[in-house]
Amino acid sequence: MRPAPRPTRLPGVDTARAVAVLGMFAAHALPLLVLTSIGGAEPTFAGSVASGRASVLFMVVAGLSLELFDRSLRARGVPARRRALIYLRRVLALAALGLVTGLTNEGIANILVHYAMLFLLLPLTLFLPPVARWLLALGWLMVMPMLRVPLSTSLEGLRLDHNPNPTDLLDPARLSTDLWVTGYYPLLVWFGFGLLGMALSSLPLRRPGAQLGLLAAGLLGAAASLAAGWWKVAGLGEEMQRLVPELSERLPAALVTGRYGAAVEDALGGHPVFAWLPMPHSNSLLFTLHAACCALAIIGFCLWLTPRLGWFGRALSAAGRAPLSLYVGHLLILPILLELLPPTATWWVLVAGLLGTGAWLNYSGAQGPLEALLRWLSGVTRDAPGDAAAAERSARD
Repeated sequence: MRPAPRPTRLPGVDTARAVAVLGMFAAHALPLLVLTSIGGAEPTFAGSVASGRASVLFMVVAGLSLELFDRSLRARGVPARRRALIYLRRVLALAALGLVTGLTNEGIANILVHYAMLFLLLPLTLFLPPVARWLLALGWLMVMPMLRVPLSTSLEGLRLDHNPNPTDLLDPARLSTDLWVTGYYPLLVWFGFGLLGMALSSLPLRRPGAQLGLLAAGLLGAAASLAAGWWKVAGLGEEMQRLVPELSERLPAALVTGRYGAAVEDALGGHPVFAWLPMPHSNSLLFTLHAACCALAIIGFCLWLTPRLGWFGRALSAAGRAPLSLYVGHLLILPILLELLPPTATWWVLVAGLLGTGAWLNYSGAQGPLEALLRWLSGVTRDAPGDAAAAERSARD
């Protein structure tokens, strides 16, 4: 009798996804900087840590999850044509969800339509061997941030300046340009994070040595890139203040948190220093590489730590299996909470909601409501074609 196929799900990956959602909760609920009495600004802890990094982690984990999902479908005997149809239906459902929720909370840059486009394009790279995936991911992350800046400048008039919503389908040129180049999460750069996640799948991620190696390499790369950026910025000194005079004493806090990003890019987009900016959501070359390294470190740490956390680790991992439900839920409830509670209390309510959801999903074995709906809409069923025949062959053997 043949051994059962090895499970493709990695609880640590789900935990990393939950950490990304928690980071987005922090970036959206808590202030990123506070103004001082002399007109300056100081970054908060949330602004220094979560801003720009949580959403990148979300996209890297998305790429890794797609590869694990494809392995699961192949292990169940799902043929290539049906897998392609599943991916297409999944993209359409995610895009529709993103467009609809884009109408609900303009205070938050909604990532779901970009998330959908990621799943439209990433399956095209599933056939690539591991070395090609790594080369493509690293090349993309190093080249595309440099190409985006002149493209964004030339296409400035094709920017939405709001979350994608159903009315934008009437202007497909503006919508596609915003998604790819001029928007908050330009896929011209962010597609590279998904590619990096897919490349990660070639590593022996179940081995503690690989997990700790990923953590160490990620921390080293993140620290080195951030130090290089601040060294370059500090070397310009007064010139930086002259180039962005409207921010005056707030420029250092803006670079740490990503606030006032449009003003910084408008002033520095044509300057060579822009590629070195250590600013979240700048899509600069340096911060792109820094955020990617942060994601690698967090994924490695979560893979190593989750089995050692016992029940709490299982609950946190289970919460990471319901990212859509948690993300959309916080988009809807956050404006209400901020009207009733101070930001810190709002953050803790969101954290409690995530942990409570994880505890319930771990206990019940259920799926999140939006995840279950997405599974049904994409045509993923428990018994796929080929499963019964594979089970019969296994029984005979």
